[in-house]
Amino acid sequence: MQIITAPIIKEHWHIYAVVCESGDEFAVKIGVSSNPRKRYAELRVAIPYKSVMLHALVGTKKKAYGLEGKLHFFFDGRNTRGEWFFFSLEDKEEFHIPMRAYFKEFTGRNLVWEKIMSEDLERKLLPLNYTPSNWMRRCVKN
Repeated sequence: MQIITAPIIKEHWHIYAVVCESGDEFAVKIGVSSNPRKRYAELRVAIPYKSVMLHALVGTKKKAYGLEGKLHFFFDGRNTRGEWFFFSLEDKEEFHIPMRAYFKEFTGRNLVWEKIMSEDLERKLLPLNYTPSNWMRRCVKN
């Protein structure tokens, strides 16, 4: 009997895309993080629109940043500021096709996004018994 084991991934770096739809277009922030949920929580504060984070495990930090750089270069003509890129809703495939191709090139795997919704993130950040006065008492006590 042959035993098949999964490859050991020593580093857990993800490529992510924060997607914000507004009218007939959407903005995408393409970035890298070892903790996508935490990164989305940091970014979510500054995003005025409903958004979603899509992320996928790349592996090593070097591969993740290499993939991010390649995507930023590819989408340079759509860049608005920093790591943000604009697309019309009709151009969704112009975003997804290069993402899938470059992900496969860098990882050898097909791209399968995991999704974090902003609503889910907000529910998980605060404890169920949260009130501002409870939070203040804990801060003052410690």
